[in-house]
Amino acid sequence: MKQKKRRKWIPLGLIIFVIIGLLSACQRDKNSTNTNEKVTLHPMVQEADVNYDTMFTGVIKSYDDKLKTVSVFDINGNMSYTFDYNSSTDIKNAYDEIITMPQITIGEIVDVCYYEASQKLTALSISKEAWTYKKVGNLVTDKTSRRMKISGHNYWYNDGLLLFSEEEPIELIDVHEKDELTVKGVGSQICSIIVTTGHGYIRLKNYSDFVGGTIEVGYGIIIPIVKDMLIVAREGDYKVNLENGELLAEKNIKLKRNEEITLDLSEYKMPESRIGYVRFDIEPYGADLSINGAIVDYSDPIKLNYGKHRIWVSMNGYDDFYGTLTIGESTPTITIRLAEGTYTVQTGDDETGEAHKSNDTTLEQVQDDEEKDDNKGEDEEKVLIDNDHIITIESPAGATLYLNGKQMGIIPISFTKEIGNHIIVLSQSGYITKSYSVEVLDDGENTVFNFPDMILMQ
Repeated sequence: MKQKKRRKWIPLGLIIFVIIGLLSACQRDKNSTNTNEKVTLHPMVQEADVNYDTMFTGVIKSYDDKLKTVSVFDINGNMSYTFDYNSSTDIKNAYDEIITMPQITIGEIVDVCYYEASQKLTALSISKEAWTYKKVGNLVTDKTSRRMKISGHNYWYNDGLLLFSEEEPIELIDVHEKDELTVKGVGSQICSIIVTTGHGYIRLKNYSDFVGGTIEVGYGIIIPIVKDMLIVAREGDYKVNLENGELLAEKNIKLKRNEEITLDLSEYKMPESRIGYVRFDIEPYGADLSINGAIVDYSDPIKLNYGKHRIWVSMNGYDDFYGTLTIGESTPTITIRLAEGTYTVQTGDDETGEAHKSNDTTLEQVQDDEEKDDNKGEDEEKVLIDNDHIITIESPAGATLYLNGKQMGIIPISFTKEIGNHIIVLSQSGYITKSYSVEVLDDGENTVFNFPDMILMQ
């Protein structure tokens, strides 16, 4: 009788083990919950065309195409690696197209494949899992919770966040609200920030007749003109307009990153015959008066050029008054009564002591909401004064401090606490001008800032 041939069975576990090995590739499993895990292929089941045993997702920190080296920061392992590369290294973009290393931007998120023992880089590609936000302005950052908001979406960052300006590493404090950024990340994590358009500085010279007016830089900055000011603006080509009543000036500038330019306005002067000294009579007592976007002290007559000026009068518990004041005589008196929402324009007569309505000076009330906002000035609504506490800047000692464009004095310095977002500019002869965006909290305490040392000019 013919004996039945016995079948040989292969263990199911071995089959599954081999299949898993064959399906491994140079990409992280998108559904993996352990983001710190590195993918390692078992050499016994490695496919012939897979020439690596370790991979990670990281950020390009730097590269040298002459020495053929590249430095990459592992976003999950929080470690930096430097690899050699050559013509055999498989370098691709996110569409699997072959590219060269110089075609990859510093700060780009990439997938790296290499042999761990030899540290030989075999493949590097722009990660398909990464996302990019371009042209990000005024990035909202909560440094306490390490959160950032972009286009209404919340993201987080950690100590491994990399920031670059002109391919050089910078700190988060160096990112300015005037800068334009490219932000890159994976999932809800921000991994790198690149300053694509930085900022520079505009200093005014011989501009006393413009003090009290406004300056407009491009279409993004409209601020009051004060004494000894230093303006921060995004780099680029701009038309700068200055206005103070009838006195107008226009300058074309080219502002470069981290550079300071000076605008000499000595050619623009207001004839003394076209300057008025205006007395304001405002009730209730203690109401704030803003002219051209800046709060002013009106206890004494105020010097104003002939022409139009924006007026805002406000006090808690009363309706604000917004108006356009046209000065057309040397000594007008402006009377504003917030309680009744009324106003009059009159001039005082030194001989009779009487007052009469002026036909040369007018005050027109503003009703339009957009015009009301213009009257307030760019930053006026954001500032709340805490008279019980101070801001102290301790370092760098010897530098001149500018707060929101206005010169405050030499560091170390203390002044009344202003709550809100501010632009701090540090200037010192022989050193590179630096600026920082800071937030002062309403926490009922004194605030102290220490900034990095000034850098000598080359």
